[in-house]
Amino acid sequence: MTKAIGFSKSRFLFMGLSVVLIAGMFVLGNLSGGFNLGVEFSPGFNTRIQVADPSTEVADIRAALDEAEYPYSTDINTQVSGEIKYFVLQVKLDDVEGQIGEQSVSDGLETIQKRELDRALGAAFGAEGYVELEFNNTSPSQAADLSTQMIWIIAAALGLTLVEISISVRWQLSLGAIPALANSVFFLHGFIMV
Repeated sequence: MTKAIGFSKSRFLFMGLSVVLIAGMFVLGNLSGGFNLGVEFSPGFNTRIQVADPSTEVADIRAALDEAEYPYSTDINTQVSGEIKYFVLQVKLDDVEGQIGEQSVSDGLETIQKRELDRALGAAFGAEGYVELEFNNTSPSQAADLSTQMIWIIAAALGLTLVEISISVRWQLSLGAIPALANSVFFLHGFIMV
């Protein structure tokens, strides 16, 4: 005879523990500054450049920005297409010395950041040593819209999961699977915030 463990008897205890952990993660996360959104969800710009010297690496571009004392948060990635290497520089619209406040990107901070980026790259590689192939910007309102859209996409994915499980198995199981999935998502987001 196998021993049966009554997991379902403790379900309310573990549901409560889960709610407390998720709430605690979000409280601690908000006390430590909240989500640190990536540049894709933050106001700023990205530019794709090609450097004349094919041996240039991300570290060389980072060193050029550091040497020029470029003060803005910049992510640098490499893209390779055949023999050609591109660099994508993503720059957050930083509130350096309180310059943003209620201003939008069109009020000039983006132009200042872009001009300083061009100066830093020009000093390192020369005016003819690199070429800008693409430039895109994200205004503060666009960044807020992207964040809101991502929340709706996550909610829609959870809803579609509920429908799919209820069609393929039983609706009672889907009602249990969705809170479990949401628990994992919220717990992980809270953990990342902390």
